Amino acid sequence: MMVYPFLNCHIRHLLFFNFSMDIPKISKAGVFLFLMLGMFAFQSKAQTGSIRGFVYDKSNGEPAIFTTVYLKGTTIGTVTDVNGYFNISKLTPGTYTLMVTALGYDTLRLPFTVTSDELISRKLFLVKNAINIKAVDVSAEKQE
Repeated sequence: MMVYPFLNCHIRHLLFFNFSMDIPKISKAGVFLFLMLGMFAFQSKAQTGSIRGFVYDKSNGEPAIFTTVYLKGTTIGTVTDVNGYFNISKLTPGTYTLMVTALGYDTLRLPFTVTSDELISRKLFLVKNAINIKAVDVSAEKQE
């Protein structure tokens, strides 16, 4: 064996390492378990859906900015951006009711069902709220 004085002892050890040593064999059960866990992790990631879309003012077609969009009975929700766009993702499959609320508009309710890997896109239109109040009479008298 030739000694290289310029190499430190760790590198010399790596250069002359015996690679013919026994490597532990992996059992068929271990390989099967590894593959099953990998497939389970891949499938569990893919079992969600999403709903996205735009919210507009029905009277003029303008985007309804900063409108609250949420799923009834949950804590899942978002707010539309300056284009009226919303996106709610990572929904487990099931039936939900989408609620869209904004000051001065009627609340919009949209029932929908999400399945695995489904992307639902919707254009939603809000109707201005017609609030009727009773007339108020104002009268005054001059006091002398």
